Amino acid sequence: MATLGLRGTFFDFVDDPWKHVGQEAEAARFHADGLLVVEDGKIVDFGDHAKVAPRHPGLAVTEIRDRLILPGFIDGHIHFPQTRALGGFGEHLLPWLTKWVFPEEVKYKDRAYAREGARRFFDNLLAAGTTTCQAFTIAAAVATEELFDEAARRNIRLIAGVTGIDRVAPADCVGSPDDFYRDSKRLIARYHGQGRNLYAITPRNAHVATPELMAACERLKREHPDCWVNTHLSETTGECKDMSKFYPDSADNLAVYEKYGLVGPKFSAGHGVWLSDEEFRRLAASGSAVVFCPAPTCSSAAACSAWATPRIPRSACVACSAAISAAAIASRCSTSWTMATRSAC
Repeated sequence: MATLGLRGTFFDFVDDPWKHVGQEAEAARFHADGLLVVEDGKIVDFGDHAKVAPRHPGLAVTEIRDRLILPGFIDGHIHFPQTRALGGFGEHLLPWLTKWVFPEEVKYKDRAYAREGARRFFDNLLAAGTTTCQAFTIAAAVATEELFDEAARRNIRLIAGVTGIDRVAPADCVGSPDDFYRDSKRLIARYHGQGRNLYAITPRNAHVATPELMAACERLKREHPDCWVNTHLSETTGECKDMSKFYPDSADNLAVYEKYGLVGPKFSAGHGVWLSDEEFRRLAASGSAVVFCPAPTCSSAAACSAWATPRIPRSACVACSAAISAAAIASRCSTSWTMATRSAC
């Protein structure tokens, strides 16, 4: 049984700061000289060094000086197949996808390419301190398989799924609703709840998903209610305009996902820049989350949203997270860098 200690300066959160408005420090924990005791990969003791050390005589301790030790970061919205397309010049969303992203994503239909890409992907995330992520893949199941397998080898928490897209993309980047449903069912049985892997039913965006594909998502969610739902929502003004044409019976973008029974406590939507106050209120009432991605939103025209930030009304307490999103835009797979970008915005 391997036991080791890590001594240094620690900071983490023990509660939601929004529950302590005006007294946010009550939600945080700081140890200027702390000791973390790990046994077989699990934390078994933690606190001030002066209090914890006497409980573990003879413990082998590694001391880290002049650093702040934090829990692993969580990236709630990142595109695995874009890792090797870093720095693609920013344009409006569809031209950017067509020029830079889709040609790279189609390469991930090759298993060897996807396997090497998964290794690079997690190398980059771990180097930046990210130990949990929710990721988009592609329409071909092979990329999702390789991503889950690599996450399992490293014991990393991964939420992902075959990414459904069946229109507004090159022919070699789309898949049929039937294939999406069949592959998702197979991968849910194989990966969901195995080790630290969790499955997300993943329509890339209702903008690029036909009603038939959205119906397949609805069926999957009904059959597997414990699965997550991961998508994009109101990322660009062009998307919002097109959605009214593709789904004329829906009052707004969120209503499309509501129609198919996807909105709820395990629903997270990336960007949300152009959501209305009413949509935010409905998201809050359903327990859903919005994942803000400041790197693409602020650094590129790809999001077509200038320097916009989701404007959440005070009457809607929506769960929010920050993420890298398009690795092809961001200069690195770093959540801390992303938060610095958010502050600049």
